[in-house]
Amino acid sequence: LLTPLLAMRLIAAAFCPIADCDETFNYWEPTHYLLYGYGLQTWEYSPTYALRSYLYLVFYAIPGAVVSAVVSDKVIVFFAMRSAIGAATAGCEVLFLRAAGRAFGREVQLAAWVFMAGSAGMFHAAVSFLPSSFAMAILMITWARWMDALGMSGPPVTPSLSLSV
Repeated sequence: LLTPLLAMRLIAAAFCPIADCDETFNYWEPTHYLLYGYGLQTWEYSPTYALRSYLYLVFYAIPGAVVSAVVSDKVIVFFAMRSAIGAATAGCEVLFLRAAGRAFGREVQLAAWVFMAGSAGMFHAAVSFLPSSFAMAILMITWARWMDALGMSGPPVTPSLSLSV
């Protein structure tokens, strides 16, 4: 489950455009400021208004700081951060899919995997630096743990699906 999803998320990190201006100006730019000490600042982060906290950005800046300590090219740091977001999302997807497989059977797990791996929405959201993408990943973990906590165990896995009566 993980290897194809991880490959898809890394491809998305490399080729998926940033479709939301909020991602650029409210998350990437302030993270650049945290990493390098300069960058654009939106009014929401200004000390005058202080509507947004830098705390959310710090968790994303940590992998960026590690990579920027080794590599000086900011483009590489950017793509490494997007790849880290994609890899973390792929991990959350696998947790969800494994729990769904335990709860509902292998067929449901496989169908969910196909829909998640082939979804254009997941292709974009899995590497987006947005709170909604973070919420998506956390919800996958939550649903997985919920299915496990309820002790959901699905129907027995049959060796083959037969349409004959």
